[in-house]
Amino acid sequence: MKKTIGLLAFLLLSSNLYAGNFQLDNISQSEVDDLTRELAADWIFTTVSSPKMTGDLIPGFGLEIGVVAGITEAPTWEKLIKEEDPDTDIDKLPYLNLLASFSIKPLGLSFELGLIPKQTSDNASIKNTSFGVKWTFLNGAILKTAFRAHYTNNELKFNDTINNSSTGNTDIEAVTEFATSVYGIQLLAGADFAIIEPYVGVGVVRSNSEFKLSATGSTTIFENDITLTADGSAESDKTSPQALAGFVLDLFVINIGVEYMYAHETSRIAGKFSINI
Repeated sequence: MKKTIGLLAFLLLSSNLYAGNFQLDNISQSEVDDLTRELAADWIFTTVSSPKMTGDLIPGFGLEIGVVAGITEAPTWEKLIKEEDPDTDIDKLPYLNLLASFSIKPLGLSFELGLIPKQTSDNASIKNTSFGVKWTFLNGAILKTAFRAHYTNNELKFNDTINNSSTGNTDIEAVTEFATSVYGIQLLAGADFAIIEPYVGVGVVRSNSEFKLSATGSTTIFENDITLTADGSAESDKTSPQALAGFVLDLFVINIGVEYMYAHETSRIAGKFSINI
């Protein structure tokens, strides 16, 4: 299956997709699990925030608007791509979300939204929606702790040309889709030292993923031993512990943050720039 794959490369709010050409064929269940696991880790929703509630300036409420971007280690994707193109430098999955957060301070609650409106190129499309709720149950002058729940729904599609034994070695146009849902809970602890807010967290995440090929006839890229759903999808469900650590620089209304996260057997580094009032 010869395909052009688009991965997000718009770290500065660019909506362009970058491409790398490679082939996927004879995909085993373990490869399905690994490919979807790395995508799920990439799309775990983060606001790169400490346990502190959103906002400093508005009495009783808070508002934050910004962007979060990062990269996730993806050795399975790297291996499959380099089998076809040894010179490629695609070895990580990019992460990006537009961020909005609103807090009700008397309740200790912050409501979070992450969004990528649908972006489309000639060969690929992506859309992402994420939600989070953070309850800051200990809001001391310095020490702060919070529980956080989060959910993400992500859809990634590629237009493909498949040519293998299932197509009679002729070109067949197809669409490959990765549909990923990720949800989890976290316990966060941090400190507020006025300008800098270091924090750590632990949690659990669960992902439900579908790897689907839409094409005519009996066209397939999956090995025969994979059990497919009625609509031809290969599925993978994973549960993983999560650990994270980061810090936020609170520069009056400007927040700049960095976060390291480990989950689903891989790691991600993300950064944030936001307006926080």
